[in-house]
Amino acid sequence: MSWLRASSVVASATLASRLLGFLRDVLMAQALGAGVAADAFLVALKIPNLLRRLFAEGAFGAAFVPLFSQVHSMEGEQAARAFASRAFTILGVLLTLLTGLALLAMPLVITVLAPGFDLADPRHDLAVELARRTFSYALFVSLTALLAGVLNVLGRFAVASLAPVILNLVMIGALLTGGDDPVAQARLLALALPVAGVLQLAMLWLACRRAGMAVSLRPDLRDRHLRPLGRRILPGLAGAGIYQVNVVIVTIMATALAPGAVSFLYFADRLAQLPLGLIGVAISTALLPIVARRIAEGRLEAARALRDQAAEVALLLTLPAAAGLTALALPIVRILFERGAFDALDAAATASALQAFALGLPAAVLVRILAASLFARGDMRTPLVGASVALVVTLLVGLATLRPLGHLGLAVAASLANWANLTVLAWRLRGIEGRAFSRRTKLRALGALACAVFAGSMAHQAFTELHHIGRLTGLASAILVGGLAFFAMVTVVRVVRPRELVALFRDRA
Repeated sequence: MSWLRASSVVASATLASRLLGFLRDVLMAQALGAGVAADAFLVALKIPNLLRRLFAEGAFGAAFVPLFSQVHSMEGEQAARAFASRAFTILGVLLTLLTGLALLAMPLVITVLAPGFDLADPRHDLAVELARRTFSYALFVSLTALLAGVLNVLGRFAVASLAPVILNLVMIGALLTGGDDPVAQARLLALALPVAGVLQLAMLWLACRRAGMAVSLRPDLRDRHLRPLGRRILPGLAGAGIYQVNVVIVTIMATALAPGAVSFLYFADRLAQLPLGLIGVAISTALLPIVARRIAEGRLEAARALRDQAAEVALLLTLPAAAGLTALALPIVRILFERGAFDALDAAATASALQAFALGLPAAVLVRILAASLFARGDMRTPLVGASVALVVTLLVGLATLRPLGHLGLAVAASLANWANLTVLAWRLRGIEGRAFSRRTKLRALGALACAVFAGSMAHQAFTELHHIGRLTGLASAILVGGLAFFAMVTVVRVVRPRELVALFRDRA
């Protein structure tokens, strides 16, 4: 399967999940609003999500997939199954111990993560209660992510990418069956998470079994591949940890603002994460096992060419998405969220944060691609340095802009941190290979940027002239106008030729 086709499979599954996620967020905004219950639940939700990204999708996933790919291709299925089972066992034991400790120390955890929630603040005790309910989700979803890595190496991307659909369905069910009390609804949502985690784990375990790679608990941990896995995890864990600390720091600073700031940033980030998930995550997910295999086979030039292709396609999709989110932020937020407890002022505040997040989207997507290339080489240290620089940028810019700009300054800090991270990764690859991207890729990026700016201005103008016919119809028309303008421009100036994309889609990795 070609990397572009694999990316398309992941993107399609991710789109289904994100659409359900938006429905979930629309229902959640209506049920919880942007007050005490919403702030407490979103802080509690960040804790298991932090551990999921830290252990599984972060360091563990990045270290495990290249090694598993190497063992599978060179030593066969039996050795690969034993290695995966032992890694599964280690991750399970570590997270079980961590879950027990966290449940005991949750009041302290909430105090650290949300210092703005003091003991007199009703959000504090509610956040502690909700976090205790949600925390076990981290255990189940982290084990699920490891099984997803196994399936991706086997070329079975669809099942792994569809796992988040279960979470969204379970949460939507909880929202539809809940009452009118926001606090009671938040408690029910918190219980939905561990239920969804168990269902996700069961689905992927069955998929691995059907693929002939039944992963099980192995008390025998003697495996020569576990030592290099541990060596890769340590710097990767630090890098992923710093990145996630960066995310948490934004939340911590937001809790010091007026109620609602956490929610504004959350809903804006959810919208910005859609193109990042459909493009950056999808491409990097497909890229990692394929690049790892090419490097293991000594095909370094082929690996570099693959990275260039991925960057060009990613920017061709991300730049117009970022321009569209910037130009149409307010109507998008109003149509999706402005109802119930979420009013016009909440929509305006969320839209401004969305515009700031959109400016960092191209960098965030390229960071995913460059990090996948470095992980495939076994280089876990450079992403650590990049994440560290991003953390410093977030702190400095966030603190400098917190008072004058409020939550908007935090969104700007997050975008600038993405660009700083990208600079570090590109500099390192240039030192290793002589370049991070080819000259052709850079020229195409500049051409796509110019086309995206033009398309964004056309979309904004179209909505201004057509919104009187209805907000939804006007927004759909503006998106159509912007999309057609971008496609026409990139075709006329020959940023890309359609037949190139067709060839990439058919090419086998």
